[in-house]
Amino acid sequence: MNTNKNKHYTNEHGMELKDFMKKFFPELRETACYWSALKYDVRAGKKAGEALEKDTGKRDDYINEIVENDGVEDFELILSDIHSIKKRFEAWEGE
Repeated sequence: MNTNKNKHYTNEHGMELKDFMKKFFPELRETACYWSALKYDVRAGKKAGEALEKDTGKRDDYINEIVENDGVEDFELILSDIHSIKKRFEAWEGE
């Protein structure tokens, strides 16, 4: 993610929200990144006026946030997990 472009995620001291979350709430931050990556994967190509590549790019940005900053599984493993969850969601008929 290009945080130089996204200054709307900074506080009055110029500190970025993602750095705050990384320091004080790392588990919540990682969960939020997974959730965001999944949301973009599910909506990819479905939202009017939004290109498939834009959504998959955002998905990849969130996965890279996990991989690069948290040192967890590699990109392909996380992407595979997200695709697996997406498949289950798409097959889900409700309660």
